[in-house]
This record gives sequence, C-alpha cells and structure tokens, in this order.
Amino acid sequence: MTDSAEIPVETRAGFTVIRPSARLGGMEADSLAAILEPLVRQKNPLILIDLTNVNYIGSRSIGVLLAARGEADRQKGRIILGNVTPDVARVLQLARLEGYFQIVNDVDEMLARSQRIIEQKERPSPGAPTGSGQ
Repeated sequence: MTDSAEIPVETRAGFTVIRPSARLGGMEADSLAAILEPLVRQKNPLILIDLTNVNYIGSRSIGVLLAARGEADRQKGRIILGNVTPDVARVLQLARLEGYFQIVNDVDEMLARSQRIIEQKERPSPGAPTGSGQ
C-alpha cells in the first residue's frame, strides 16, 4: 500500500494543496482518503488538488473525491481540482462529473490571486488606527 506521506501536501494562500503524481488507482485511493478525510472534517476547508502530474484516475479515487466533496460541502468548504490533465478530464467527462467539481486551469495563478486577496485584507485601511495609542 502506498504511504500517504508519498503524496505531497502543503499550505499556500489559505488552501491545503495536495499534489498527487502519476496515477490515482486503487492503492493510491487509500492514501488520498487518508489525507482528505481529516481535512474535510474541519470547518470551512479549502482544498486544492493539483492534478498536473496525474495521468490516470481510477473509480476508487473518484469515489474518494466525491465523498470528500460531499463532506467539504457540509462543512461549508470547497474542493477544487487544478491543472486537470486530458486523461483525467476524459474520465470525469465519461462519469459526468466535470461540472460537479470546481476546476481551475492554472493552480499557481489562482494561488497567487488568493494570496494577494489575503494580503489586502491584512493591510490596515487608510486612516485606520495603528494601535500605537497616539
């Protein structure tokens, strides 16, 4: 069985970014589930699955994504699929799921935009008190 540590996970711009590689078959589905299950149980989870390097996705992995999407919805969160390869897009289309998931074509640009939004929200507005007491 594939260890879930083999699927890179990082936090960027408020999102948990998961970057599986090569294939998401049966054994990899277990690793993906081990990563996703605790994440989607949090309040307002923001999860981005970067599929840049995935050339195969099996039915068990699709089931994991569907279950995670359902739980994320219940927790008022989102699961986004990014950089979907043609092979994975074809499977999603055949399963009639291409409209079920939010899909972004450029993960890095989406994360950069999200980071800029976060930084703007963190900046004090002009004329706001600085907290210096003067």
